[in-house]
Amino acid sequence: MPIGEIQSPANDCSLNIRRYADNSPPPEPHDVRAHLHGGVPKAEVDALAPLFTAHGFDAAHLFSPSPPSRERAGVRGHVAAARKSAGDSARQEDGGGHQSAATGYLDFAPALTDRPALRASIEADPGVRAKEQALLNALAVWWQTALPRLAKLPQTRDPMVIRAEFLKSFHAALQPIGLLDRFQIAGALVTWWEDQSDEFKTIAARGFDELLDGCVDTIRDIIEDTESKKEDRDAIREHKLVRRLLHDYLREVEEAAAEVARLEGEKEEFERGPDDNGGSDGENGEEVEGRNYAKELKDEAKELKNSIANQLDRIKTLKAGRKEEESIAAAELAGKDAAALRAELARLEAEIAPVLAEMIAVKAKFAPYEEICDKLSDARKKLRALEEALLERLESARSMLTADQTRELVLDLAREALVRVLTVGVTAHRQQVVTAMENLWDKYHVSLAEREQARSEISNRLGGMLKEMGYD
Repeated sequence: MPIGEIQSPANDCSLNIRRYADNSPPPEPHDVRAHLHGGVPKAEVDALAPLFTAHGFDAAHLFSPSPPSRERAGVRGHVAAARKSAGDSARQEDGGGHQSAATGYLDFAPALTDRPALRASIEADPGVRAKEQALLNALAVWWQTALPRLAKLPQTRDPMVIRAEFLKSFHAALQPIGLLDRFQIAGALVTWWEDQSDEFKTIAARGFDELLDGCVDTIRDIIEDTESKKEDRDAIREHKLVRRLLHDYLREVEEAAAEVARLEGEKEEFERGPDDNGGSDGENGEEVEGRNYAKELKDEAKELKNSIANQLDRIKTLKAGRKEEESIAAAELAGKDAAALRAELARLEAEIAPVLAEMIAVKAKFAPYEEICDKLSDARKKLRALEEALLERLESARSMLTADQTRELVLDLAREALVRVLTVGVTAHRQQVVTAMENLWDKYHVSLAEREQARSEISNRLGGMLKEMGYD
């Protein structure tokens, strides 16, 4: 911007950038003919070609391969008449001498039945997949050239020099693919470097072994700290070092946790009770919340036992040994007639027999729950033991690594981090392609004529229904 224009009386030395540059996005294009009669303007699709080509996407895969008929499936004769009134200039002879629709418009492919199908088609497109894979292949080739430079970092101790070198070589390796622009490529590398900078500095100062030992020490501090939060301790299993060195251990933890979850589900299902009456409903048909069938069985068994508590105490006394004065044995020892006591015992046992039978039945119903609780307790103990063994397993796995294996592990983890960062950029670019196609779909997949036809059909149906009900 010339300084003279800023100093002119019209601008009065204003430094408001909006006075000189308009950075607002261009207005959204709308094709009136397409809105009225259907179809997607080819000009709008062609305008998106740079975005599509960068991601290897051929938009023709989502449109009809031949010039579309403007007469769509839901449109009646009045739509055809409207098209005819647009003039014969909108039509041209095709190579076979037949009349075809104006070539400036496209139809969505018949396979695209709804909006979500656009995303699925784009993500499955062979060109899109090939382009994304080409970028990952270029990254793999670049990494092989960058690997020796990082491997010598403990000797060269020049992480910032490496960063500058990588910015140039990374752009040179990925730019020819054409998927990401130079700003996105540089942004991916800088983001990755910033995430890894502390580790690279540690490697430069102390070496690869010290870096790995430091990671183990950090994990140990979290585990052994009695004030650390449970979520922090659980997050340790997601640590990149744990996931790489202890994949078998993590599988054991996952299986143990799944077993706990399964048994907890069985326990909850039992507590909900049987659905003999189509669910747990109250007197007014309302669902009873918080029902615990297991507690109901325990309470029932306790109630039954309390109902015969006196009889059980008396029976215990009658069956006691000679030291109990009121027992049958004591009466016989004293030479007394114990017939009355024996008769009382028989009567009491007969009285409680039905209640004892009920108690046995209740206990049988409750037995599966006790078995589930026992198994759940054992499963939880196993899971806790595995969680407590994490540090021991990690230290054991660390001690088995040689210096070369340690270096390879650290650098491969750095490579995986770069792949993740680059994948975020690729996903964002793919989303731009999806958004562009969804925007075309939202604007043009249903024409005004089709909307009017649908509205007319609904109106006619409603009128017929009102007439049948006598409201005409």
